[in-house]
Amino acid sequence: MKKTILSMLILPALLCSCGGRADKQAEAAANDTLVENIADMSVVGRWHVENIVVNDTLSLRPAEIAGNEKQGITFFADSTFGVVTNCNSMGGGYVVNGDSISFTNMFATQMACEDMRMEQLLGLVLQGTLGVDFENDSVLRLNAVTPGQYVLLHKAAVAE
Repeated sequence: MKKTILSMLILPALLCSCGGRADKQAEAAANDTLVENIADMSVVGRWHVENIVVNDTLSLRPAEIAGNEKQGITFFADSTFGVVTNCNSMGGGYVVNGDSISFTNMFATQMACEDMRMEQLLGLVLQGTLGVDFENDSVLRLNAVTPGQYVLLHKAAVAE
């Protein structure tokens, strides 16, 4: 009788501990998959600039100043990048390290244009090391060191 009661007390405890271990293993596997998916994402390619945000009162949607003209950033596989705006061009090198990106040796053309806000705001935000967030395979957010500053990019169609 004592063995039966003892077995009835121990068996549920063992089952719970096994379930907990299985849950933890499943959670760890899910986290590993998430990390692998983030690591598999690549910035390489052409990205349209959807929005540049510096603070609550200073932001720019390039479509507002250039209509249908697609302004954007192209990240090349050789770790260089180029920016096309409604006025000037920018470029340089970049280094991706985990979930961050650093821009190096940046340069810009210096043409005087009627509206130079895009390159001015990009110059402010794309400094130092930025956090990289993929919202899905076609939306990329570059988060500046200064909280609240970011550039929102949308992946260009392959034919563009």
